[in-house]
Amino acid sequence: MKKLMYIFFLMYIFLNVCDLCISKEEENIVLKTHDNIVVAGPNEQSVERFIEGLKKYENSADKYAVRGSDYYDVGEYKKAEEESLKAIKLTKNSFTLVTAHSTLADVYEVTKRYELAIKEIDWLIKNVHKRAIPDLEKKKKELQNLLAKKSQEENKSK
Repeated sequence: MKKLMYIFFLMYIFLNVCDLCISKEEENIVLKTHDNIVVAGPNEQSVERFIEGLKKYENSADKYAVRGSDYYDVGEYKKAEEESLKAIKLTKNSFTLVTAHSTLADVYEVTKRYELAIKEIDWLIKNVHKRAIPDLEKKKKELQNLLAKKSQEENKSK
C-alpha cells in the first residue's frame, strides 16, 4: 500500500509542477521532464536523485514528504520522521499529508512507538478514501496488539 501511495504522490507532484512522462523500469519509477530526468525508487540513491530533481522547490512540502518516505525506505528513521513533520507543517495538500502521515506511522511502528503509530493511523482513517479504511483498521488492530504485548513485557520486567 505504501509503494502505491508513493507512486500516486510522485505522479501528483510532477503533474502539477512540470511536463512529465512516467515509466517503470525494473523497480524504479523514472520521471522524465522537459528539463531533466529524475529517477526515484526504493533504493539508497533515490533520496539524492529526487532531491536533485526538486532543487528549485527548496521549501516544498512535497519534497519533504517524499524525502521522508525515501529516508524510511533506507532505514534512516530519525530523518524520515523529521522530513515528514516538516511536510505536515508546510502544507494542507491532502496527497502530501497522506504521504507524510503514512511515513510517520511506519517510522513509529518500526521504532516501537506504537501509541504514536496508532495516532497516525487514526488520522489516515479520517482522511483517506473509504477503500483504504479496512486495511488501515487492520493495521491499527495489529499496532494495538503490539502495544498490549509491549506493555505486558514492561510490566513483567518491573
